[in-house]
Amino acid sequence: MIKVKYTETKFKEPNKIDETSYWLIKRELQKNRDFEIDRNHETFSEHFSDDLKILKYGFGISIPVGIIFLALGDNHSFNDSPVYTFFGVILTIIFFGSVMFLFMGKIGLEGGSYATYLKTRKNYFDRMRNSIIESNSYSEFCSIFYKK
Repeated sequence: MIKVKYTETKFKEPNKIDETSYWLIKRELQKNRDFEIDRNHETFSEHFSDDLKILKYGFGISIPVGIIFLALGDNHSFNDSPVYTFFGVILTIIFFGSVMFLFMGKIGLEGGSYATYLKTRKNYFDRMRNSIIESNSYSEFCSIFYKK
């Protein structure tokens, strides 16, 4: 049986904000309603940037070169050599293998949990933003936002 290892990303709620942070965030939100409370996170494309680069360069190099080799292999003026066709097929297989590995492998398995993490994180901080805007004091904010 083949075992595939991948990372599952889950959102962990940060510690309760203190009153000083509450008032600083509230002041920033009064100046700019689009103020982002927590800016320290990676987007989906940043998180998978290395994998997406591999895909980009794999596609950008393998397919054109593979097509050239296949075309040369079909052209009988090149001494009827099967070498060109062989390299064309190999490069095409490498490209499709990398696509399958990335999308059905790492990005496919890890991507879902990372997308869920981003959505949960966004919902948490949107709810915090709305609770800070709606509240008139730190204690009111706590009763709205941290109710369990």
